[in-house]
Amino acid sequence: MNLRAELKVEREEILVQENPLLFLTVTNVGPEPVRIEDPQDGARFRVLDLRTGEESMPPKASRGIHGAPEIELAPGKNLVSCHSARTHLSIVEPGDYEVTAVLTGPTLSSPARIRVRPVVPRNLSLDTVQGGDSFGVWVDLASDPPRIVRSLFSVRMGGGVEESLPIAVAHSGAEPIPSLPPNGQDRMRHWVGWLEGRELRYTHVSRELGVAPTGRLEVGDARLFAPLAADPVKDTRVRPSCWAVLSRANRILLASLSVDGASIGPSLELEGPPLSWARVHTRSKGERFVTGIQGTSLQRIPWSPRQFERPQALHRWEGEFVAAGALLDLEDRVRGAVLLRRGDRWACASWELDATDEFRVTGEVDVPWESTLVRAQVRPGPAGTASILLRNEEGVWSLFDGATVRKLPAPACATRLPMEPAYLGPHEPVLIIAESRTGFRISRMDGRALPRKSL
Repeated sequence: MNLRAELKVEREEILVQENPLLFLTVTNVGPEPVRIEDPQDGARFRVLDLRTGEESMPPKASRGIHGAPEIELAPGKNLVSCHSARTHLSIVEPGDYEVTAVLTGPTLSSPARIRVRPVVPRNLSLDTVQGGDSFGVWVDLASDPPRIVRSLFSVRMGGGVEESLPIAVAHSGAEPIPSLPPNGQDRMRHWVGWLEGRELRYTHVSRELGVAPTGRLEVGDARLFAPLAADPVKDTRVRPSCWAVLSRANRILLASLSVDGASIGPSLELEGPPLSWARVHTRSKGERFVTGIQGTSLQRIPWSPRQFERPQALHRWEGEFVAAGALLDLEDRVRGAVLLRRGDRWACASWELDATDEFRVTGEVDVPWESTLVRAQVRPGPAGTASILLRNEEGVWSLFDGATVRKLPAPACATRLPMEPAYLGPHEPVLIIAESRTGFRISRMDGRALPRKSL
């Protein structure tokens, strides 16, 4: 068959779990028209591991009794198709690979080479766990210099890591934080902020516009609270503005971020101790506020780009504050949880703030923890229950699921790499776990992979 096929890769050197596009150009170099299976549906991709010599190619997808659609290609004409590497290539390990497209005939394309780099993740931060997909940003220590990477985690049946994309250079200890738009709006585009010394650094990433240059803003000795608050996207050709909430000692302040620059905006001096924890929320109609802990008192602090309003005290617990978490669910309700210590006892208190700002404590349960606590991560779920990851002085991780504390299965129980609870559906906690070299995986709490079929 008089066809010439040329294969090109969007990026020839990628990190493991990146998802570059494959561009396949098929040209009829003969004198007569030819009918071929549409490459968008009919092309397959053969992968050769250049270290081992092993070849792999997924079986041809079933197209029912009619097969893949056919098209007629006139002499001298070409057809360009675009393919996702994650969908068509079975590459899960770092290494060097050669990829060839296999078409009707069979016709083989010119080969394209891909170098897949290993990663060592650090400091993962998720945007939200309110639905089936979560975006996260993290630092890759294997890159030189280290780079901040954005990943898309599909936390659903048959899910996994959909894609990863390096977006900015950072120092190894950076703690990047992603943005969220008003609740329920498109989350495919992100601002990402992190602190380096006395500077807030930030960038924006979108499929349409790529990655923006990294900006800088002097903020002093500050803390940065998650998430950044992005304005809604009105035009995908324009990057929206964004807002970062920070604190310096007892003062909470706002920074405005855009591709044109950044500046410090309004601030508010808080009475009492500094915020030990805070979360930024933007409801579906644009209402913005912070929930934060001072001592053991929960505060609600409304804000706008022009000002912070006076804090509203919602509740005060007895005991010593340890850790907290909060989630804005799809009904504009904030669901939160606080881990408290009272002498030699531990307790998890749950609360919610509904869409009309009615507050209530929804429960409190004892946490049967008997070791020295080194670290705790509190993750409320969409149904209001909270999961808590607990690490003892020996470095062993356990999970509190609302009733019992269970040691995580190996190797998760001893990991020093990032690990975050998420939710499969509204109730079942799962783990997003980093692995050296190969990126992230998502597993159930007993170590099993996510289910492939309906439960």
